[in-house]
Amino acid sequence: MPDLALNPLWAEVLNEVETLKQEFFSSDDTHETSASETEDKVLQLTEKFLLENANSIILRLDIDGKVTYLNEFAQKFFGFTPAEIIGHHAVGTIIPLTNEAGHNLTELIKNIVSSPDDYSTHENENMRRTGERVWVAWSNKPIFDDNGQIREILCIGNDVTDHRQAELEILHQKDFLSKVIDAIPVGIFAKDVQRDYRFTVWNKKMEEIFDIKGETILGKNDYDLFEQDEAEDSRRRDELVIDKGTIVNIPQEEISTKRGSVLARTIKVPIYDNQGT
Repeated sequence: MPDLALNPLWAEVLNEVETLKQEFFSSDDTHETSASETEDKVLQLTEKFLLENANSIILRLDIDGKVTYLNEFAQKFFGFTPAEIIGHHAVGTIIPLTNEAGHNLTELIKNIVSSPDDYSTHENENMRRTGERVWVAWSNKPIFDDNGQIREILCIGNDVTDHRQAELEILHQKDFLSKVIDAIPVGIFAKDVQRDYRFTVWNKKMEEIFDIKGETILGKNDYDLFEQDEAEDSRRRDELVIDKGTIVNIPQEEISTKRGSVLARTIKVPIYDNQGT
């Protein structure tokens, strides 16, 4: 936790609070400062300190989507000073006109302002002053006027760019692995032991051999797809692999498919997660 005593703004807050206390206790009956007014000022100073020292992006948008406030962290994160951005629309400054998928983000801002409860939490692509694209996880809360109408939207955000890029990298790796598995001229399938041995992989060669598309197989287990005896036999073999914890070779056997009977030799290999299960 940072040392508040080293923060110049905190010193300012303490000084202002002390001044308010002196004014309150030294005021005469004619110019008496009410306790509630003093408390309000103290709260305002404390709020100012918290906003300016938060390690999160904090900004406010008016009902037109224009920036009315951004804290120091947001200024450094996006690269704008208050004078450069306050009064300007969020789109075109801290939000690109379109995201990487080509969607118009002006509509997103309109929706957030008009229906903030539908966007209480969400992630979207943002933009620094340099044009660099970043991803931010936002929490949005409406601020109402005295008539109960939305006056502004308070937006609190955290940079999730690294997390987003890591997720995309995992997706790219999965996609690449899927293409490699599909390109191998040998039937390959996999089952998730933790999910009742449901199929998670069914490559192109398996589709060709059995004349069954992956979308028909994936997410189902042997009992969903085959006769009871056949399903039970397959389950016993799967459990044998798990019990032994080693590669199990199944001798050449005749397998019935939609295309007729085929001779197949199966090799089953246990694959473990990081916990060894």
